[in-house]
Amino acid sequence: MKTNLILVFTLIFLVAITIPAIAQPSSSSPPLDYYDTGADDADDEILSFVNTSDPVQVSEDQTDLINRFGYPDTFVLMMGKDARVEIWTYYTMQRSFIFLDGEFANDDFVAGLPKTFCFPQFRPTQFTQDMTLAQAKRILGEPSAEGQLILELMKNTTIYDFHDQVRLAVKNEKVLYVQTLPVAVKR
Repeated sequence: MKTNLILVFTLIFLVAITIPAIAQPSSSSPPLDYYDTGADDADDEILSFVNTSDPVQVSEDQTDLINRFGYPDTFVLMMGKDARVEIWTYYTMQRSFIFLDGEFANDDFVAGLPKTFCFPQFRPTQFTQDMTLAQAKRILGEPSAEGQLILELMKNTTIYDFHDQVRLAVKNEKVLYVQTLPVAVKR
């Protein structure tokens, strides 16, 4: 069951990275509160959480990683009824770490990024297994774009984009997938 879940969420990940091609911009999205990066251009502002707590407890493996390196620069969460897969990426270390239900499963090389990139200021522990879209919006604000997945396997799944910094996949009002993205900042 967990192998099938991982395959399904891997498919979601591959489809989600193509959201700019399938999303329709939302003109009614209000501006969000932003993390101040010190950049002069408004386009350079990075999303941040405001007044949120972390409802998900980290495992011993994850605690060790946080104590050594801090929270990840970016992350991917794939959540189902029976499993939670997390991919934590640290670009300065050029490593990603994969956890299955909090237990370390694997690590891998990732390409580093130039110093002109910043990261949304969210933590994987803010997104719960049974989170609804409404709860996610309390953390992220309103999406800047959304689109429907066409694949039969993912029927009735909607992808939401939050200013090219965070992406969610939602089915039946439940968040199944969260991805934070590095953001190029003009300096």
